[in-house]
Amino acid sequence: MKSESIHRVAADLGVQAHYDTKIKTWAIGDKVFTVAEIGKMSPDALRKKLRGGENKKKAKKETKPRAAFDPEAKITLLVKENPKRSGSNAHAVYALYRDGMTVSDFIAAGGSYSDLKWDMKHKSVKIEEPQATTSA
Repeated sequence: MKSESIHRVAADLGVQAHYDTKIKTWAIGDKVFTVAEIGKMSPDALRKKLRGGENKKKAKKETKPRAAFDPEAKITLLVKENPKRSGSNAHAVYALYRDGMTVSDFIAAGGSYSDLKWDMKHKSVKIEEPQATTSA
């Protein structure tokens, strides 16, 4: 790798790069590399080594909270006939739905939250949250 590339990588990472002519090594940031080591690396490999290599854990991506269904929420069917292929497992699961049944009834009958989520996404069913009752 050419010295211009080494200096460019160091500048990108905000560290100094210095070549020691007596012992033929590169001091980049707080790391030291021999000419033989650095000669075999690509600029991306050098960046990776300077950042901490493969041992450094990546920052976790921010995730959305999973959809939680109220067990007492009512399920409304949006299609008249079972839209799943006859004879498939999906057809059997969709046959568990009854208009007006609660989420907990569907789960107890053998359905799953992922089934509910999929069918909601594909507009086969709708979940209606129960109305909150207030006492005066």
